[in-house]
Amino acid sequence: MALVGIDSLTGERIEGWDVVSHALADALSTPVGEYVLARDYGIAIEGLLDRPANAPFLLDALIACAETIETIVHLETGEPLVRFDGLAIEGLDAQGNGLIRAQVGWIETGETKSLEISL
Repeated sequence: MALVGIDSLTGERIEGWDVVSHALADALSTPVGEYVLARDYGIAIEGLLDRPANAPFLLDALIACAETIETIVHLETGEPLVRFDGLAIEGLDAQGNGLIRAQVGWIETGETKSLEISL
């Protein structure tokens, strides 16, 4: 079944991997509980706010990202769209700014894709 969606920023039609990457970006930037009709949707960041950027924080941030990535499913079938393959943190500064690079396998094609998530 072909994936078709709408880009929330432009309103344009998107297809295939663009739908998946859009869903991942949305889930990873939405705190759990923000959507009234989908309280479990999003990333669990409540325990990550206002913490120092140390090793325990980084581990918790990586776990939250990995758990969120694993929840991305096809809305009609409920089947997973991606397989979580790995995460890496790059360029983290003292203020906690940095980049998380996620590796995911797109289940539909078997391709490995890379996503960048800003902290």
